[in-house]
Amino acid sequence: MRTLLLAGVLISTITSTAFGQRGPYTPSRGSIERQQIMEAFRVPIARQLGRTVIFNDVRLRVQNGWAFVWAVPRSTDGRRVIDLDAPDCVNCTDNVVGLLQWRRSRWVVVDFQIAPGELPYEWRRYPAPPAIFPWNWRQ
Repeated sequence: MRTLLLAGVLISTITSTAFGQRGPYTPSRGSIERQQIMEAFRVPIARQLGRTVIFNDVRLRVQNGWAFVWAVPRSTDGRRVIDLDAPDCVNCTDNVVGLLQWRRSRWVVVDFQIAPGELPYEWRRYPAPPAIFPWNWRQ
């Protein structure tokens, strides 16, 4: 019974955090919410790159059940995993970006890009809050 109660409190906390805020925020390092978002995001990135990845220089914004991640993937030994010298890599960056949504008690990757060039316009097709996208962040 105690475990069930703790699970309920945890889900309630995450849900209220994800949907109860007025503006975008960045979950703190080590928080359960941040870990869940980054683990969900890691799956399609690792699958497409064909290797285990860690993320450096993470920029993350969350609001109303949506999250946008901008990060630099590296191999577990810290090496670059995106080949910026590849012939098909024109205007590529060493970044990965992704949009996630809170669905059925978990974070789900809605869309992502590896080594994106231009970002702002294609993400408008989703009903995510504009303030989570980096081109709308106030410095």
